[in-house]
Amino acid sequence: MRVIDVAHDIPKFDITAGAYVLYSIHRYAPRGAIFLVVVDPGVGGPREPIAVETRNYYLVGPNNGILWPVIEEDGFVKAVRLDNDAFWVKPVSYTFHGRDIFAPAATMLALGVDIESLGSNLPPEKLIKLHLRSVDRVNRSVCMRVVYIDEFGNVSLSATQYDKVLETVCGSGKVKVYTGDSERVARCARTFSEVGRGELALYYNSFGFVELAVYMGSAARQLGLNRGDKVCLEPLDER
Repeated sequence: MRVIDVAHDIPKFDITAGAYVLYSIHRYAPRGAIFLVVVDPGVGGPREPIAVETRNYYLVGPNNGILWPVIEEDGFVKAVRLDNDAFWVKPVSYTFHGRDIFAPAATMLALGVDIESLGSNLPPEKLIKLHLRSVDRVNRSVCMRVVYIDEFGNVSLSATQYDKVLETVCGSGKVKVYTGDSERVARCARTFSEVGRGELALYYNSFGFVELAVYMGSAARQLGLNRGDKVCLEPLDER
């Protein structure tokens, strides 16, 4: 069994950021990989601990939406509530299900235990859904929300290459960027170094999401953005 620590720097309590990281990295794992995910601000509450089998992977974590983007993309096979206490670490803490319920379930799956042995059946309609992609098109504007901000201040937005946002707004090579009451101009690019130092760039990031960055700077700081904020793009017609 090989254990890989993918991330421990997800912003506290941020389910959407956790979903973004999981969705972005899952396809690089081998078939049969087990993802243990604990971004769980509802621990001890009514949310259910679950395990999910998709076409290629197993997911273990809280039923709070964090697993949904991978389930939706890879394809649902089956899910269970982790309510078979034979596999729990006891006594079970009210506030540390990651140790006492999720980790043992992931370990059992890695040892070859059938997912159905871990608990009772959970129908797919009971899974909490969280959608990373959200695009609102009004006239010439394309509006999205911030789904993730990395340590460099690069701002990932709720659209991917499949939504063809850059193809819509980048006709002149520059776009207007509206955030709250402010307006900036970004240059459409393939990578950071195509713009000048301190200049705002718009591109598809390495995971295929629309992203804003400042070369050798922080787009989040320059634009005053936080996760969940609305960002609108509009073509800039230069004459």
